[in-house]
Amino acid sequence: MFSLKSKTYTKLSLTLSTITLLFTSFYFIPFMKESPLFLALTMAGCWMSGSANLMISTKIEPQWLKRSIIFLNLFCVLGSNWFLYLSN
Repeated sequence: MFSLKSKTYTKLSLTLSTITLLFTSFYFIPFMKESPLFLALTMAGCWMSGSANLMISTKIEPQWLKRSIIFLNLFCVLGSNWFLYLSN
């Protein structure tokens, strides 16, 4: 069984993962190219929630969740770079 502290960090990590996915999905909004401020806020929100999630993931026990958090953050960072490359 996981400790109570690990369960709390797991719930917090899942919440931050959902927030990161939400910010990542904003990259595919059609008017994103016309609004650089919205793009900057989306990237900042994605990176901040992702980095907070990476810090919290050191405290959780399930290895599958740690791996999925790392993959999600790579997708978020590389997704923003891919979007910027395609928009030019």
